[in-house]
Amino acid sequence: MTTHDLPSICCDLPSKLHFCSQDWEKCHKVTRDWRDADKYFLQNKFRQWMHRVVQRAVNDLGGQVSVGDVVYLLTFKESGPAYTLNIRNQKGAEAFTLDVDLVPCIRFMLPRWPEGYRSVEGSQEKKWLVVPKPLKSLTDATLKNRCWRLAFHDFEREHIKGCDHLKMTIRLVSGFLLA
Repeated sequence: MTTHDLPSICCDLPSKLHFCSQDWEKCHKVTRDWRDADKYFLQNKFRQWMHRVVQRAVNDLGGQVSVGDVVYLLTFKESGPAYTLNIRNQKGAEAFTLDVDLVPCIRFMLPRWPEGYRSVEGSQEKKWLVVPKPLKSLTDATLKNRCWRLAFHDFEREHIKGCDHLKMTIRLVSGFLLA
């Protein structure tokens, strides 16, 4: 894939971006349905595709999976941009519950970088993500569906490694600011 085949990435709002592609469909045929007439990737189409993938996997397993002699029941629900896979054992055995959040995202690799954001100097990390999380403050449905949230989890993990309790502090502050 050449550079002109990659989607153009634009940041119009803080921590939000939209990206479009003219030629990307040649390499990624499944993405044809994810775009609007102007070739912008639409988060609702991407989320619908992800929903079908998870639903098909749960259905193909018959809503359950066996590990040894234990049968675990599988269900899932949509919660925000994520899908929560609920894993429970059958009644009669010692209670077991596990919820796994599956967050759909698209990964990009350096040297691609969103416009308006400076690169992270000295980082060994080479990838960053976009997540289909709507910006609730937007009223224009078309623009809202085109905006994706930037995610730099691996960069963050690399930079806070070895910093005691910093991750929990960031979560608490973020929760306070978003409340």
